[in-house]
Amino acid sequence: MTADKLLNELKLEGKALSVMLTNTETTPSRPRNGLCTLSLLNRALNGETLMFDGQYLSCPGAARGMGFCDGVPKIKGGFGHFISYGAGENFPVGERVKKNPEIGEDMLHRQPQDVLDGYKCITVKPYEAGDDAALVSFCANPDQLSGLIQLFSYRTGAYDNVIAPLCSGCASIFRIPLGELQRETPRAVIGNVDALSRPHFDKGTFFFTIAAKAFGEMLEDADTCFFTTFNWKGIKERL
Repeated sequence: MTADKLLNELKLEGKALSVMLTNTETTPSRPRNGLCTLSLLNRALNGETLMFDGQYLSCPGAARGMGFCDGVPKIKGGFGHFISYGAGENFPVGERVKKNPEIGEDMLHRQPQDVLDGYKCITVKPYEAGDDAALVSFCANPDQLSGLIQLFSYRTGAYDNVIAPLCSGCASIFRIPLGELQRETPRAVIGNVDALSRPHFDKGTFFFTIAAKAFGEMLEDADTCFFTTFNWKGIKERL
């Protein structure tokens, strides 16, 4: 099945993005002041091509979440306090995502490192066949997500080949999926589950990000998979 036919089957036209790693130096995309860097992906979903080089990002964690740097982001009062209960008066209010600062920093140390593999830029654009993409990412509603997970899992007996990590929205679409490319069999990543980044996208959607090679395998399998069954036809009617 062609990519266009698969996206039509899942009603995902305009909701698939290519994530490409390059060293091309062009004008980087910039978010408006105060906006989450991840929110720029809405522009890509609307047809724009975006380029990031680790500069002009709107929050201290974006460069790390996208893979441009490792280590702990420099945040007033300390990252661990910021992501837990805060550092007190005159410091940023804690997000209370983690129980204490130690757990918050441990979360970062457990994430994959050096995920850009020497590349300096990330280009994100609407998916087109022939893109030299490292990853393909879909902005999907629950029924579409179900179809993507089932097709991604069609040729494996593994039950844990799809993960939904609690991390920043940037990390869930960039750092973690890029880190999966270091594995012999990269897993799919359900992204944008954290409360900070969710408001920047439609409330009925999550991201589903996979290795571009895996998307090619999904295209090979699409003609013989569950799309021909009665159960899927019922779901497709309400997409």
